[in-house]
Amino acid sequence: GNPVNGPAFIHLARSYTKAINSGSAPTIKTAWQSVVEIQTHEAKGHVLQMYRNQFSLSMNATDEVELIRKHRDLVHKARQYILSTVPGDEKNKQFVINSLRRDMDGLFTERMESNKMKSQLLASKNVDSIWK
Repeated sequence: GNPVNGPAFIHLARSYTKAINSGSAPTIKTAWQSVVEIQTHEAKGHVLQMYRNQFSLSMNATDEVELIRKHRDLVHKARQYILSTVPGDEKNKQFVINSLRRDMDGLFTERMESNKMKSQLLASKNVDSIWK
């Protein structure tokens, strides 16, 4: 089986209770799909927030090689996190990993552009200070 977090468990319990109280049998498959969706959404949100925290656009200019290394490391950690926390089959997990990768690559591109502008500004200030 797969572990279920608190909010997903509550949703599952409510689904069963609602079905039983209405006189019908609970549909395990539908309730489980809801749990998978909830936990997947929460896991993806958590990973993206952690990524944003690591790659804040307000950071100082950084060496590009270091940014690339950090991005690859965070992508790897995100993959491991999804594989260990998202319930469901491997196809679902791979879909989430691919979706996250696209989102993280987009955030990385933004960070690289910001880094480039900050580096150019810093270089310009250094050149100006030499001439003064």
